[in-house]
Amino acid sequence: MPINLEYFPAVGGLNQEAPPLAMQPGELVDVANYECLPNGGYRRIYGYELYDGQAASQQPVPGSGPIVGVHIYQGHVYALREDGSNARMFRATSSGWTEVDSSRTWTTGGSFAFCNYNFQGQDYQEKMFIVNGIDQAVQFDGANFTSISTGAGTDNPSLVVGYKYHLFLGVESSLVGSGIGDPTNFTANAGAVEIAVGDTITNLREHSSALIVGCEDSTKTLYGSSASDWQLDDLNKSGSYENTLESIGGQVLGLDRQGLMSLAAAQQFGNFAYASLSQKVATLIQDYTQNAVSCVNRKTNQYRLFNGRDGMYFTFAGPQLVGVTKTRFPDAVRCVVSGISGNDEVTVFGSDDGKVFRMDSGFRFGGVPIYAFLLTNFTAYGGPTVNKRFRIVQPDIRVEGNEQIQMAVR
Repeated sequence: MPINLEYFPAVGGLNQEAPPLAMQPGELVDVANYECLPNGGYRRIYGYELYDGQAASQQPVPGSGPIVGVHIYQGHVYALREDGSNARMFRATSSGWTEVDSSRTWTTGGSFAFCNYNFQGQDYQEKMFIVNGIDQAVQFDGANFTSISTGAGTDNPSLVVGYKYHLFLGVESSLVGSGIGDPTNFTANAGAVEIAVGDTITNLREHSSALIVGCEDSTKTLYGSSASDWQLDDLNKSGSYENTLESIGGQVLGLDRQGLMSLAAAQQFGNFAYASLSQKVATLIQDYTQNAVSCVNRKTNQYRLFNGRDGMYFTFAGPQLVGVTKTRFPDAVRCVVSGISGNDEVTVFGSDDGKVFRMDSGFRFGGVPIYAFLLTNFTAYGGPTVNKRFRIVQPDIRVEGNEQIQMAVR
């Protein structure tokens, strides 16, 4: 009797939308805490560790309640937490969390956004910019804070980005730009502008030759380089949820009512092509329409989307989506950022109780063992009603470190 030899690669990621018989071998029926590898295969994700800059004995950020903002600037990790009366900023140091300036505070209840931008040229001249939707924008150079007044009727920007040597602030449905080369000057004589967008701005992201302006019900592109030639064009009638627009693999990704959408530069009207990347998890991603936050991890070429304790990892090989997997953390992700610290890319997230964690570190979730599983497509072996006998199963599994792997068959 002939023996059939079957082999299938572990690729494709989670697919919860296709009928079982239509799924490809290697696709996943369900998964938790695994990620797709860009060149094929699945790997259990790395863990995360409590972080405060010390080598050991890590502590939460001083204050009360959850972390309200995290950012990486000039290789240092910063976190903001409220104390009941104000929000204060702390820096992770070799001795733990240290308040940057006790006299510099923000109003409670804000939603913080950050950007780093260099208006002068030398690395050390890069500045951090901070907004929270309640107070004036703030410039920080590593030691000193400078409040930025736009002179507009409402001076409480919720978004900030540096673009073409201008500082752009999102203030409700207005895009306010500084004078060229001077992020603190918002006078018309210096070349400052206020552009009425006509829709509440939810995201700002520089990409290719344009500034992508994500709104609640539309997406727009800003072209030009100064007040003499700024041009705001409509891209589409689909908006993006706040804190979900990221740039990776030559495209901008953002979450909207249709799922995770891609804006890729193309030789088409508007200079961008628009496509959905979440068809295989269309139902699942609808749970991420409120309070979602995102980041990119360039080391793994991933777009990561979080909603509390739940997450989704979208892995790319260049511009092509390899697959999607689910994650489940014991700690909620309230805010998250990726950046360079030293020679490494670092991803940190702020959680509840003042905790800041460094992701992709170790093999536990803050000291808790990682619960992980993946369930491959079981209809890939011919008709499901036909009895089969398996003589041998030979999985290709690789283990990091010196830990032994235990396997059982049932």
